[in-house]
Order: sequence, then C-alpha cells, then structure tokens
Amino acid sequence: MTQRDELFGTYEVDLEVQDLAHLTRILSGLRASEAVAQADRL
Repeated sequence: MTQRDELFGTYEVDLEVQDLAHLTRILSGLRASEAVAQADRL
C-alpha cells in the first residue's frame, strides 16, 4: 500500500506476465471489478 485515505487505498503490484495478451486480460479483470476504481500499467 503506497497511499491511503478514508475511502481509498493505493497499491503498487509487480506482476510477471507471459505476454501482452496476458497483461491485457489481467488489467481487464481488475478494471471490471467493482472493488477497483482504477488499474494502470506503469
């Protein structure tokens, strides 16, 4: 957790992916979750 306020927490996660398609599926899944406000590749 890199930042926290009353409503939100910010997490930075390092993931190892197989290829761009794998990364795209992971980001799509995170973005589809009601518990996630934003998911980005840095």
